[in-house]
Amino acid sequence: MDDNKRSIRLKKYLWPDEIRARRSKRIKTGLVVLAISMSFVFGFVLSSAFAPAAVVDTSKLTRLQQIMDVIETNWYFGNEHSDLETDMVNDAISGMLTELGDKYTTYFTKEELEAFSNAINLGYEGIGVSFFENNGSYIIDRVFVNSPADKAGVQSGDIIYKVDGTDVTGKTSDELVTLVKGKAGSEVTIIFKRGAEEITMVITRGQISNTAYGKVLTGNIGYIELSTFGDTSSAEFMTYLKDFKSKGIKDLIIDLRDNGGGSLTALIGIASNFIPFGETVLQQKDVDGNITLDKSRGTAIDTYDHIIILVNNNSASASEVLAAALQEKAGAIVVGKTTYGKGLVQTMAQFSDGSALKYTQAAWLTPSGKWIHKVGVIPDIDVALHPVLTTTFYTFTGDETFAPDSVSDAVKDAQLCLDFMGYTVDRMDGYYSAQTEVALNTFKTEMGLTADGILTKEVLASLQSTMIKTWYFNKDVKDLQMIKALEVINE
Repeated sequence: MDDNKRSIRLKKYLWPDEIRARRSKRIKTGLVVLAISMSFVFGFVLSSAFAPAAVVDTSKLTRLQQIMDVIETNWYFGNEHSDLETDMVNDAISGMLTELGDKYTTYFTKEELEAFSNAINLGYEGIGVSFFENNGSYIIDRVFVNSPADKAGVQSGDIIYKVDGTDVTGKTSDELVTLVKGKAGSEVTIIFKRGAEEITMVITRGQISNTAYGKVLTGNIGYIELSTFGDTSSAEFMTYLKDFKSKGIKDLIIDLRDNGGGSLTALIGIASNFIPFGETVLQQKDVDGNITLDKSRGTAIDTYDHIIILVNNNSASASEVLAAALQEKAGAIVVGKTTYGKGLVQTMAQFSDGSALKYTQAAWLTPSGKWIHKVGVIPDIDVALHPVLTTTFYTFTGDETFAPDSVSDAVKDAQLCLDFMGYTVDRMDGYYSAQTEVALNTFKTEMGLTADGILTKEVLASLQSTMIKTWYFNKDVKDLQMIKALEVINE
């Protein structure tokens, strides 16, 4: 458009009810996404108690009811809704809560509440393994303790070859999961490749809880990764500690990276393994300034020479409570990056129709009284990972391509991947330099692609996939935070 020309913009003015309808629609659409992702994006400490709904003066709701009556009776578009009254109630609640300005206070329908609970507890019916793909084969990564797979003798490194007679080589991961998962109590026959052997196992599926995973590292060091604080997390955590005790392990690493929080009960249960009975795990401060102390149950089964806690910017709320409590009360050393900084506690008010309100009930403080909200837990040893591991990758629009001398976030992502994988790049700021072209063409040649210097959506996807494999197979030299934790233990 010619800069010297101006156009007159026509604006349609909306009636107040149109404005509210549009706003409610936007809010409701976002709520579904929020309900599923809340724990991972924002983090939370969720009180296990379900509070009763507060008593409300119904006379104040008369106008709202009158409006709903008019809409239900006379609104022209009313018959486009299968349940207009429910839609209006849900939209009204969502709009009201959004206007409060507290992103941690939200309303869940029955279905959203179920999805939210499942996201916390990470439960499913299956055999109890995780796996990764490598050149069309699926390799067992983790075998969860006491799972059906563990009891059957499945080992990390086993390759899944056939499931109930179906060769899974080259199938998608979704297809494999569909074959392996099933109702608890049902059987699945899996042939694994272990070296030159083929091992057939008939495994009875069960209910799996996998919020925690543990193993013994080289040097007789115990390692537990906690993904979330779910209903079974404390028991899962204790199972690994008992195993470590039986093996005489005296050094422990607790990995809370990317853990967005969860149940307060689970948190206290885990902290009680390290903090003496009756001592404070956290403080809760209510709206009137009253302080409640949550104390350790003192269930420790062993003592440790070193406790190292790994955290990053996505370690939130319950993760921060545990890190701070063990830092202050158990002499733990926190390694990584400053945590998210979420110092609020939520509880649930559940209603007769299965829906619930998750609302902020209190602020939480560390045992010594620090409030880390919008500050985070500061690590004792600050260590960053390569920036590619925390990058949100560029989203292509259409058939975009990038050639030398262009500038784009896509190019920056490619440069980060190349640098992480050991290719020589002279910059990582998104400018497509001559050296970037050399590195990219080297990569493309190794992948069997045409070395034409063009960066496409498919090439960036290949870079990202290869980068993830590089991270997985080379964590002993790429995971700088873990390396530092091991150094501290071995000093």
